[in-house]
Amino acid sequence: MTSNWCETCEETCQDHPTVCTICGDTLRSPPASSSSQRLEEAVTFASATNNNVGGIPANLGIPTNISEIMQQVRQTTTTTTAVGGDMWETPPPEALDPNNATHNNKSRPTSKECIQRLPRLTIKPNSAVLHDVMIQIVLPPSINKEDRTMKRPAPISYNAMVAEFGPVPPYSIKSSIALANPITGAASSTSHDTTAKHSVLYMERGGGLTFAAKALNAQQHYNAKALIIGNNVSVWPYIMRDSKNESNASSIPIVMIKRSDGNSLRRLLETHKQSKSTLHCSITATKCNSNGGGGECVVCRDNFDIGDVVIRLPFCSHVFHESCALMWLRNHNTCPYCRRELPTEDEGYEMERRRNHGRQGEDLNSNPWDTLFG
Repeated sequence: MTSNWCETCEETCQDHPTVCTICGDTLRSPPASSSSQRLEEAVTFASATNNNVGGIPANLGIPTNISEIMQQVRQTTTTTTAVGGDMWETPPPEALDPNNATHNNKSRPTSKECIQRLPRLTIKPNSAVLHDVMIQIVLPPSINKEDRTMKRPAPISYNAMVAEFGPVPPYSIKSSIALANPITGAASSTSHDTTAKHSVLYMERGGGLTFAAKALNAQQHYNAKALIIGNNVSVWPYIMRDSKNESNASSIPIVMIKRSDGNSLRRLLETHKQSKSTLHCSITATKCNSNGGGGECVVCRDNFDIGDVVIRLPFCSHVFHESCALMWLRNHNTCPYCRRELPTEDEGYEMERRRNHGRQGEDLNSNPWDTLFG
């Protein structure tokens, strides 16, 4: 059986034989079709006891290789979901401080295993790394209780990512926005909500449909002007791909927002649907020019171009030219941009860092950043 399934992203990956090029997890055989069974298997897998590797006792719960690190990442999903956050979304302040060092300033190379497993991607015309996307939701006017005048609230903004198929930015779309029914966009024998016709449509990831299939359903059943998809897993940023080459007939823009923003937008749409008021939105996709969005490699200071091979660090999601990243990581175990640490082969350093965590009374499972690297 082909091993091309990522349990973290809950998606097949065709770009690498062993590693998910979105999150860096190890690819495995596709699971059973039942989502509940997949969840049970993931929980069982993540909670399994680590073996004694490299002289580190298993009962300490310390991750000793990349696969075990990703197991513990999945184990923290419940914690991050409870507070409405998305894993790997924002690094802690100390990670952004280049002068911060947990132990000393000695440079250490990133482990060879980690470097080998880092996803390599080729930039395409509509690659997310080249573009910034902003969604703005325009709320209807409401009565100000103080002076009884009609005032329009400030718009609500969401950052988004373009799909790697469909229309190539730049583009700007303004329209009403509506919920798909069903929310995952599956084709239904029942009549679709006529109020959603000719609108920007909101769907959620899942339901057994690929991203391209969702776009086609939005186009065919709703005559939608664009499609916004809310992520249903905690990985962010997330790259939407046409994994089954179904997008040839799709002509509408498709963008994704992170899970917490998707939950927020869905609640907003449901509330206004009940009150029979219409929301409007704008989607603006432009060429970006900063590493925060991905337009420039901070190592060489050159812009990314179509056809460039890049490395995307799975945990902080920063992107660099492959040659630039390798030149840096062979001498440093940090992200060149945010200084987030990566695994090393210096066992003494790794053990010292874990001991310091223990002395400080920190719970390795309380923070995904600590859990990833001990």
